[in-house]
Amino acid sequence: MAQANSLRRHLFDARYKRRIGDAIRRRGNRCAAAQHYLAANTLLGISARILSASGDTSNGQSRNALSELGVWQINSEAELLRQWGRLADALVLYRRVYSDAVEHLGVEHPMCAIIVGNQGLCFLANKEPGLARRYLERAVQMLKSAVPHSVYTTELLEGAVSEFNEARDRAA
Repeated sequence: MAQANSLRRHLFDARYKRRIGDAIRRRGNRCAAAQHYLAANTLLGISARILSASGDTSNGQSRNALSELGVWQINSEAELLRQWGRLADALVLYRRVYSDAVEHLGVEHPMCAIIVGNQGLCFLANKEPGLARRYLERAVQMLKSAVPHSVYTTELLEGAVSEFNEARDRAA
């Protein structure tokens, strides 16, 4: 019971730190946003360790949650690289995490759509509007058909659709 409460608290704190980082980034302070992303990543790592130490991960739900945490953590690392302007490194990591997400979570999982959209944002930052638009349109289509579950609430998915649509319009 204590482990479950600790896991929930760390996941809640990670989502909270991530949202604060997003808000700060939108205001233009990438350095401060990066600190919140790093804190969120640390909390995700702790959550993954709690989950794996909690015993049986042979059931599908525990294994899926552990996979989801790992994918989320690697996506956050790629996001940091993108924020720091290390676009080539970010794209390599996004491609790797997308493969892992498809393999472990399934292509219909909202995280796959978010990763595709993040790749589009990376192409946009790299001044490749054609690729950016293609990836962002695909991400929006994937998100619109995604079913909210776990940490991916309807609000989060709608926010991602809005962000990717705005970026797609900038790529036009």
